[in-house]
Amino acid sequence: MGADIHMYAEYKPRGYGQWLTFGGRINPGRSYRLFARLANVRGGGAMFPVRGMPADAAYEALWDDRFYISTEPSESYVAPEVAEQWVHDGVSSYAPKADGTPGWVTNPDWHSHSWLTASELAEVYESFTDEDPIPVEYYALLAALRELETRADAEARVVFWFDN
Repeated sequence: MGADIHMYAEYKPRGYGQWLTFGGRINPGRSYRLFARLANVRGGGAMFPVRGMPADAAYEALWDDRFYISTEPSESYVAPEVAEQWVHDGVSSYAPKADGTPGWVTNPDWHSHSWLTASELAEVYESFTDEDPIPVEYYALLAALRELETRADAEARVVFWFDN
């Protein structure tokens, strides 16, 4: 079974309080050598600590990473007893609502959540040689992050996780 990456390009304009997404969920393709350097997935040697899902991630990324706990059946909802079992089994965790009660539960099939700034992502890419390239689509993602930093006068990062 293969591993896939789920990525969100995010930016936060200077003086603005929350992160925004650009382009929705992105999957630039499989590169197990890159996955290893990003988050120790399918190999060793992550270049930066695996940081987990940022609590301040953009709404779209957070929503994609979680199931809402509800008794009403839906594709993006999960029953309370299922959520409780996932948490009990250690494959998921609760994401509380503002009042502290469990409102969401993380997707039990996803793992190795992290994020990198544009500069950190560039450093990971620079660790590859011309003889050991990564897919060009990843460079397009970095170019988008750098443009967001420059033209939107924003902080930019990529939030990511994996499935198998």
